[in-house]
Amino acid sequence: MARVHTLQRDDVQHQLAIVENALTQFGRGIDCGDHWRSLADTANVAEQLMRQGIGAGSEAERVLADLMQRRRERGTWTMYSAERDALLWLQSLHRTQLESCDFAEFETALDTARNKITQARAGNAP
Repeated sequence: MARVHTLQRDDVQHQLAIVENALTQFGRGIDCGDHWRSLADTANVAEQLMRQGIGAGSEAERVLADLMQRRRERGTWTMYSAERDALLWLQSLHRTQLESCDFAEFETALDTARNKITQARAGNAP
């Protein structure tokens, strides 16, 4: 029965704190690679929750891809205002998703996101 209950408040707050810290530190230029990964993980889970019908409208994956491309080409993690706005929207979207989904929905989204990442690292990205 535990799988049909919403996520525990402490778990939601912990996840949101990770996103908030990542956005803050990334914006300050601190450990950008690590924080980019945290934001990418969040975007991947958010995408999977959107596919389940929980929330809509994030451009975060495109923004994160642009940031990584810029890093590779220019060696900088510079983030433009519109990109920051998109990542702030991701934060808001993810809050709504985590407060709305049940444990089974979150677990499915997390597992699907992990599998997607594993396949991408193996060169089998969709």
